[in-house]
Formats: sequence, structure tokens, C-alpha cells
Amino acid sequence: MKRDRYLELPREEMNTLFEFYLRKLQRVDGFWFLGVEERFGTKEAAEINSEVWGKVGRRDAEAARNMLGVTGVGIPPLIEALKKTFMAFADWEIEQVSDTHAVFRVTTCYPQKARIEKGKPLYNCRSSEEAFFKGYSQGIDPRFTVRCGFCPVDKYFDDLWCEWHFFLG
Repeated sequence: MKRDRYLELPREEMNTLFEFYLRKLQRVDGFWFLGVEERFGTKEAAEINSEVWGKVGRRDAEAARNMLGVTGVGIPPLIEALKKTFMAFADWEIEQVSDTHAVFRVTTCYPQKARIEKGKPLYNCRSSEEAFFKGYSQGIDPRFTVRCGFCPVDKYFDDLWCEWHFFLG
């Protein structure tokens, strides 16, 4: 469908289509990972996943700048960019702790919940998420470092799956 055809859609239909594409993205990512995991094992799937999501993070930050008008460097543009682009895989919140520190918390992780529902063990997502957030944050400002507060499989809660700290320095 060409862009102008989307623009002709009624708002309600556009919202429905948007939700469809978000869910489709979730399905593609999930089935891709499960296929690689079944064929090559969890360790290899996790390594490939980390490489892919590191690249996706950087590209998402570039898209936030080029397509969504995010400008500047530092914590406020990072928060703005994440609010505009990070939607598909989790419910989350972000807090600016100081001028040089923000905390990103995932309150519902749909991929992990899907694994539990399918009787699969939790996925050790630390390296994939770290690669994504490093690529993303450094796409906004190369001075960012990222540290995991906690994430599955080491620690998580029903209403708080992981916590990521962004430091500017």
C-alpha cells in the first residue's frame, strides 16, 4: 500500500491498522526467534538476536531523529525518542532521575509472558536488550552508557520485568 493510500484511511481504521502492524511485528520477531532457537539452540539464537537488536536500536534512534523530529543530545531527547518509538514489545515507563541519569522499566514483557504461556523457560534477554539500548541511546548521544539493573532470568517481578539505567558521561 502506498503512503497516500494510508493517509486516505479514516482515523479509526488507521489506528486498527497500526495495531495490526505492531502485533505483526511481535509475531515475526517471536516466530523468527523460536525458529532459530529450535534449529540452532537458545545460545546461538540469543547471540544472533543480540546482533540484530543492536543494529535495530541504532536504526530506531536514527528514525526518531529523521522521521519524528527528535533533536538535541542528552537525557530529554532520549526520553522523547523512546516515548515516540518504543511500543511493540512491552508496557513500560521511563523516569529522568537527574540531568545525567534516566531509568527505563518494563512493567509487562509480552515475549516473556508468551514463553511462559507456551511452557518455555524464560529467555535470558540481557544481552539482546543491552545491545538494543546501547545502540539506541548512542544513536541519540554517543556519550551514553547503559547498565542493566535487573532482568530475567536473574530477577524479575510480575509487574516489573526489567530495569535499565542510562548514564550520560
